[in-house]
Amino acid sequence: MTLGAAEVETIIRWDQEEKVAHLYTCQRGIWRKVERYGYKATREFREKEGGRVYAKEFDLPLSCVSLRRGNVKVRPEPTEIEPPGPRRTLSEAHKAAMRAGRDRKRLKSNLEELEPVVGSDPSQAD
Repeated sequence: MTLGAAEVETIIRWDQEEKVAHLYTCQRGIWRKVERYGYKATREFREKEGGRVYAKEFDLPLSCVSLRRGNVKVRPEPTEIEPPGPRRTLSEAHKAAMRAGRDRKRLKSNLEELEPVVGSDPSQAD
């Protein structure tokens, strides 16, 4: 069973009493993103022949779903977000080494872009 473009859908049902958003989606990209944030599917819908998953349903906290300009954003729980660590301070020697590596890389890419001059062969030096 292959879903046509008109049949591929995502439905969000808001449950204010339970403070849950029920998300049903046939779009693999959306369910992968939701799973990447650590949410598990509450239901999987499979084809009768072959058993391939064609849709999944998730229960998400209302605080993790927001609608903006037609885009649906799913975020991890606010308590699960780790604060950023302290910024790394580099020594002058480390900065110089990074600059030197960057310069070598630029020089190499610039040399690769140059075309050889016709009739010159560096191995046949006088």
